Amino acid sequence: MPEVSVLIATFRRRELLQRALDSVYKQDFSDYELVVVDDCSPDDTPKLMHEMQSLDPRIRYIRLEENIGSKYGDREILRRFAAYWARGEYFIFVTMIIGSRKICLADPSISCASTLRSCR
Repeated sequence: MPEVSVLIATFRRRELLQRALDSVYKQDFSDYELVVVDDCSPDDTPKLMHEMQSLDPRIRYIRLEENIGSKYGDREILRRFAAYWARGEYFIFVTMIIGSRKICLADPSISCASTLRSCR
C-alpha cells in the first residue's frame, strides 16, 4: 500500500495533464500511487494515460462513463476518490488551475501545492 494517493482530475486538458504528471514525477518522494480521473474527456487523454500506465505501475486511470461536469464534478470526484479509489494512508488533490499557469511559467521551481489529508 502506498503512503500517499495523488489525485489528478481532468476534463479536456490533455496538455495540462501532461504538465501535472511531470510535476508529480519531479517530486523527490516516490511512495505514492497516482490516480487520474478523467471526466469523460473527448480529447486524446485516454491514449496518453494508457501510454503512461504502461510505463509506470503506480498509475491508475479511471475514466468516468459520462461527464459529471464542473459544478459538482471536482467535489464528487474527490468524494469518490477518498471513499473508494485511494489506497494510500494520505491523499493529495493536484489541481490544474489555469490561472496558476502564469506563476508556474514565471518560476519553474514551483510544481504543485496542496494540503495533505489523511484517508483515515
